[in-house]
Amino acid sequence: MLVSFAKESFQNVLNGGKTREGFNYDHNNFLAMLLTLLLWLAILLFVSKFLWNEVLVKLVTVVKPATSVVQILGLVILLEIMLPK
Repeated sequence: MLVSFAKESFQNVLNGGKTREGFNYDHNNFLAMLLTLLLWLAILLFVSKFLWNEVLVKLVTVVKPATSVVQILGLVILLEIMLPK
């Protein structure tokens, strides 16, 4: 989902501001969308790290705690590759 959303947004920029549906693409909307995407990604990563360390580590004994948000980002990317939608 995240990868396809980023790909479509990038293609819209390359198409000179035209979306797939033929609407004009405002660059202010692109900036707002990019900031929203980054904020959503940051919230997702910190919530995922909290849930991993506080819930999964206590429930599954073979799981080790995540030491950084970068590990969670790698896990998200790996799951996007393995389980495309």
